[in-house]
Amino acid sequence: MKTILILEDDLRLGTHWKSLLETYGHRIIHESDVDEAINVIENEQIDLVITDILIRSEDNQIRNRGGFSLLSHIKFHAGVKPKIITVSGGAKQLNLAKHAELFDAAMSLVKPVTDLDFVAAVESVLDS
Repeated sequence: MKTILILEDDLRLGTHWKSLLETYGHRIIHESDVDEAINVIENEQIDLVITDILIRSEDNQIRNRGGFSLLSHIKFHAGVKPKIITVSGGAKQLNLAKHAELFDAAMSLVKPVTDLDFVAAVESVLDS
């Protein structure tokens, strides 16, 4: 059993991914706030982080602190570094996947992602 942290602001999607990965025997912690996710990283042994890049507020505005804040914390402050998958529905011209590579992301997915592709990505990164 692996422990996976999901940072996803879409509560319905985050809950769906949590349930999906739990059926594969993983322990899942879902957070929608970057500060809570950082707290988890500091206090839990996490094997994999799946993070949305652009985190929105309740009024649909992009927050100042999002997935890159979590990735930065992991890269520069975490003792044991979990594997990372980034997920974003952000505009392609922002090239978020390329930026995520700078933070050692093992893989980047673009929303929408099918359940089959999502699970395959998780299992591939965990097995690497």
